[in-house]
Amino acid sequence: MEAAAVLYGSGDKLARDIAYSEAMRQLYEAHPGDDEIATLYALSQLGIVRHGDKGFGRQARAGAIAMQVFARSPYHPGAAHYIVHAFDDPEHAILALPAAKAYARIAPGAPHALHMPSHIFVQLGMWEEVVASNDVAYKAALDHIERKGLKRGREEAHTLQWLHYGLFQLGDMERAQWALDEAMRTLETFPSAWALRYGMMAILARHTLETDRWSAFDHGALTAADRDHSALQLAAGLSGAHTGNMAAAEAALANIRDARRRWLGDESTAYRAAFRASIAAVNERELEAAMALARGEDATAEALLVEATVLEGKLNAPQGAPFPMKSAYEMYGEFLLARGRTDEAAAQFASALERMPNRTRSLRGLERAR
Repeated sequence: MEAAAVLYGSGDKLARDIAYSEAMRQLYEAHPGDDEIATLYALSQLGIVRHGDKGFGRQARAGAIAMQVFARSPYHPGAAHYIVHAFDDPEHAILALPAAKAYARIAPGAPHALHMPSHIFVQLGMWEEVVASNDVAYKAALDHIERKGLKRGREEAHTLQWLHYGLFQLGDMERAQWALDEAMRTLETFPSAWALRYGMMAILARHTLETDRWSAFDHGALTAADRDHSALQLAAGLSGAHTGNMAAAEAALANIRDARRRWLGDESTAYRAAFRASIAAVNERELEAAMALARGEDATAEALLVEATVLEGKLNAPQGAPFPMKSAYEMYGEFLLARGRTDEAAAQFASALERMPNRTRSLRGLERAR
């Protein structure tokens, strides 16, 4: 209770997270055999990691502690959960595979427990497992919402997004279309749920970006609530650029720029806002490049795509489905491939695959380039 009081005490979020982790460290050292203290200390170490932080020391410490608990108690849900979070990146994910496979069995009725293994499956490119994990998690989330009378927009939106992404990787276009239709039906039923809208419109954005069906994008579906959704604005802007609707492309670009500037000036949640701004900066360059291509300015477009890859390269690998939603490396690779610059294209697709192992579109691009 004293440690929790530190977490919810005075100071900014990072200062409180650090103070809480120190309090949990003292408890952990005083009670080395207590599995609950150990798992909460592991979680506190993960809680002081911020997007963009370099180094792996805190994650490794958290993972090592959670793995010790898991070895002693293989049905401990916290241990399995925090192992997955600790090793949620392409280089370390293999270490969490046993815990990922066990977690869904530990808590078969909990939507989040059913979903969490897919974090590791995504990092390892295990697409059938990604789909299976989120299929059952989505159904469990809907059941949980109904039983508890909860608001819409958290776990079910998250798991449907991941299910949709996994289906694309398997090439299951029929079920991917079902996921999009399910998202749009849900929005019609619950039009005022903001969190739900953000998640479901992300599915629309991904569907557009994965299929390149630019003319099918419904610009009229966007509202003022979507202006800060940079992935959705990217999809809208690329649709405009590819179909000659430059007014729509300009409007989307303005929304991405405005959102990036607001996030950079948001000191209340600076650690999250800065990360969102960094994603928007990549989206901004990508859309500018597409607009330059639409004007026949290949050299300008290439320079912008190079800038986008540099910005993306500063980001840590995605913890799940790609962010930015359209990889700048992949987009630049496709640009190069279309111009017969196959060796350069192959290098870009390879860079994309380092961040997103076994991603189908990048793999196909690499195969074509080779």
